Amino acid sequence: QAPLAQRGGAGSPPPTPAARSWTAPIAGGRGRAMAARLSEPCGDTEKPVWEVVGGGSEGGIIVRAGEDLASPRLRGRLRTGSVVEQVELSGNRLRYKVVSGSGPAEGWVSLRFSGRDLLAVRRGTELKEASLGVAAEVAMASFDSDLLGARYCLVRCETSGEYLAAPSGRLALEPYAGDACMWSLTPSGELLHAETGTKVRAAEAAPPPPRLRGDCGAAVRLRAPGGGPLDGARLSGLFALLPGPSCRPSEHLAELQQRGYTVVQRVLQPSGISHLKAELARVRRERFAHEGSHDGHFWMMDMLRETPVLSRAVAHPVALWILRQYMGGEDLHFCHQPIVNVLRPARELVGRCPDNGQNGWHTDYPYHQGRILEDRWPRDAVLGVQFNICVDAFRRDNGATQFIPASHLRNSAPGPDILRGGTLQRSMRSQAQQLEAPPGAAILYDARTWHRQCPELNTSGFDRVAVLNAVSPAWVVPMLDKVPEAQSYMQSGVPEELNRRDRAVISRMCCDESWTR
Repeated sequence: QAPLAQRGGAGSPPPTPAARSWTAPIAGGRGRAMAARLSEPCGDTEKPVWEVVGGGSEGGIIVRAGEDLASPRLRGRLRTGSVVEQVELSGNRLRYKVVSGSGPAEGWVSLRFSGRDLLAVRRGTELKEASLGVAAEVAMASFDSDLLGARYCLVRCETSGEYLAAPSGRLALEPYAGDACMWSLTPSGELLHAETGTKVRAAEAAPPPPRLRGDCGAAVRLRAPGGGPLDGARLSGLFALLPGPSCRPSEHLAELQQRGYTVVQRVLQPSGISHLKAELARVRRERFAHEGSHDGHFWMMDMLRETPVLSRAVAHPVALWILRQYMGGEDLHFCHQPIVNVLRPARELVGRCPDNGQNGWHTDYPYHQGRILEDRWPRDAVLGVQFNICVDAFRRDNGATQFIPASHLRNSAPGPDILRGGTLQRSMRSQAQQLEAPPGAAILYDARTWHRQCPELNTSGFDRVAVLNAVSPAWVVPMLDKVPEAQSYMQSGVPEELNRRDRAVISRMCCDESWTR
């Protein structure tokens, strides 16, 4: 069968501008499945396909044996990101069969819960309504499969590094990406704004320039829906389309406020993860070869200088928008330079109880004992949030971090009345949740939230790697001396590989003059 970009014939609509230039390769099993789906007819016999977009902080959504919410709950959750085929639809309840992903092979799930989508349709009704034809197929084939599968995408201006927004329906560029920067890619190749319904056409899809490869799904120029140019010189340049989060930033913000933590997906893209892992392996051989292979963890420091992928990840526009909103201020900084934490597979530690150190239940900087006068933590200000990026998936079998939901609302560290030898009393232990997250996701949590690293639970046989960041208002004294690593970064070639916006964010968060004099 001919590639999608070459198909057509008598009576076919003329190719769209995106179709005339370049067709991105759709690689791998997921890409082949997407290409096959686009080539199938959208007849009445086609069953809708849904993607699980909710339950990110819980490791997935609940599955029950029957339609009734009182029916038995099946073992395990349907993992976020899984794709399922609709078998039966009854109001808010969906009976499904798994197409890809993990969890119960079939069962009943809810489409929405507490006003939030748990699943989003990916094929079926919405494509029938769009009357998907050859031109639309070709336009869709011009974009990366990860971009096509994302619920929202980000549109980044490559001149400034800022993100396309449509507050009140008017186009603008913003340095941080809240709900106003959430777009959906439609089957016809248009960008549809999630809040206002504003439409922009992503035209002239082209291979990403070398500096963008591995960072975006497509490089495009934007056009008005009719095909004409957009008003304003700032909107006339090259834009990059990036897969965005599964939920709106405001939904993540609400979850962070209520539970004390939230999981933001796609902070690192798959190609960025592969690149970062290769660089980390090189650095480990060169600078950390003395570290053992089992039990406990170690930190890889002075990493900003090694690759621009790390800088782009810690400057992520959605994560930083959430943090700025949560802490109620624009002037934030990292309390230490980004640290790569390697949790080694357990051998001697398997089955052992944690001690009172980092492996015991604790709160994070600046909510460390003795850091705040008489440990009187203010209630009217948030002084710290952790912004940790999963290079590897966080799973139960590789020591995913445990949390006590909503414990940040206690506004105090777990004391002797709660702890015994670093272990929670039985009455609290049942509340603990081991937070699972996919690779590339960021776990944002209030530094007051009770949590613990779980070295004894990494029974996977492999390292589990994450990037650690402690974010605070700029007036909070750093946890570690930032000066040497800031100088190392500034003397490397990494700043020149960043766009203007990312370079400014890293300069402010990591290299501010007040801490580098």
